Amino acid sequence: MKMETVVIFLTGVIVGLVLAIFGGWNFFEPIIGMATLSVSAVIWNRQRVIERQLGDSMEHKKFEITFGLRAGYDGEGVDFTLAEARNVINEWMTERVSKNLPILSGMVSEATLIYPVRNEADGSRITEEVSGQYSGSLSPKYDKGRSDIEVIETLNNLAYYLGVRLQQERVYVSFAGKQWVVDWQTLS
Repeated sequence: MKMETVVIFLTGVIVGLVLAIFGGWNFFEPIIGMATLSVSAVIWNRQRVIERQLGDSMEHKKFEITFGLRAGYDGEGVDFTLAEARNVINEWMTERVSKNLPILSGMVSEATLIYPVRNEADGSRITEEVSGQYSGSLSPKYDKGRSDIEVIETLNNLAYYLGVRLQQERVYVSFAGKQWVVDWQTLS
């Protein structure tokens, strides 16, 4: 229980006690009345706090960028580490902050992408690739006024940056229930 709540409740009880002693009423009647009033004040105060928090809220919009850590598909490309991918994201973010451009705060995690090889030469075998994900959600504190178009442009810019730096043919992006592919070769 917060100190503010305790103070409100105890004040009501003390006022009720004083009224009982000096008012000549039934001893418990004013105490119970003031305690009830205090509880109502506590509930009202909590509701105001919650309404203020909800007033500062926004629709929950998640984003995710999924990228491979192996360059190319033939098994002879460079294998990047998750630390290198984090460095790429940090460079992107630093560059954008220095130019006063929007960024998206998020988390980097390692993933394993499992998919079928879909070409006639290799048949239909299944392969695995170490991958990374940059994910997060818009912040009511920092992103509340941003349009979806601005967020999509920011995501596309980061996906493009990751694709070029990690030598990926395509990077997968999702935001607010939509998913698309950024193919860095066609964007360059």
